Amino acid sequence: MFFLTERPDLIHMVNGFFQLFAADGHYTDGETLRFGNVEVTPRHCPGHTPGTYSFFFYMEESGKRYRCGMHGGMGVNTLTGVNPFIEPGGFAKQMDARYQDFLKYCQ
Repeated sequence: MFFLTERPDLIHMVNGFFQLFAADGHYTDGETLRFGNVEVTPRHCPGHTPGTYSFFFYMEESGKRYRCGMHGGMGVNTLTGVNPFIEPGGFAKQMDARYQDFLKYCQ
């Protein structure tokens, strides 16, 4: 995570949204993290850059329980420069192409 503190110039910021922070812990693949009454399980994403994880958790709505997942990454995009994938709306354009692959991995 050196780029978060030593090389903030490598962080792609949309409208300047990023605030420096100090990490107070680390997680490992499959470890259950608890945040109050919410449990999140990070899973390594095969075929992606080392350190890229997806995060799985459960949500309840109208008496039903759903397993949810957030696609991998740390939430900080370090791909500076012009890249339509990381610009507003770019991710949505790729979502359909990746959806079936993601579902296969989760089974």
